[in-house]
Amino acid sequence: MATFTLATAPHAAGAVPTDSVVRLAYPSDAHAVAVLSRDTIEHGLGWRYTPDRVLAAIRNRTTNVVVVHARGCLLAGGIMEYGDNSAHLVLLGVQRTHRRRGLGRQVLTWLQACAVTAGLETVRVEVRDDNPNALAFYQTQGYRVRDRVIGYYGGVLDAVRLAKPLGVSSSTFEGADLPGVLGATSSSSRFPNPG
Repeated sequence: MATFTLATAPHAAGAVPTDSVVRLAYPSDAHAVAVLSRDTIEHGLGWRYTPDRVLAAIRNRTTNVVVVHARGCLLAGGIMEYGDNSAHLVLLGVQRTHRRRGLGRQVLTWLQACAVTAGLETVRVEVRDDNPNALAFYQTQGYRVRDRVIGYYGGVLDAVRLAKPLGVSSSTFEGADLPGVLGATSSSSRFPNPG
């Protein structure tokens, strides 16, 4: 299984534990990823990414579900679906107590690297209209606003749709540390995994 260790400053206040790694999710991670989604992404909207739905994503050959664990606790996770020409970032969440430490960027970079390796052209994502921090995060990662979808989230909340063109240049993942060789494969996905 491909993984990579997250780099942290050795004495940074609130630093991510040095034993944290981004890795493909196991079926046993489905419940924790679902709870992360419910509590940090889907709050106020109803629970769509239930443990069964996350488990189905883990088992889907055209989807990668990744997690960051440290000391037995889920810190962050993401789900990306891969199509013929583009990828769709379905879910990206970080525990509230571990935000602004680079975990979201690490998960996103890992998933984007898979899309680049698979030769995809674009990554798409939707962001809750009431989450300016998420919108700003994606924009700093090179995503640009495409449009707004009224009532996207169950008719209750609007979404801002963003997209990022992918390329194979090193500037695509500027600042990313992806050790190892791209192209390793996993039994749970037909897409290459960085690391």
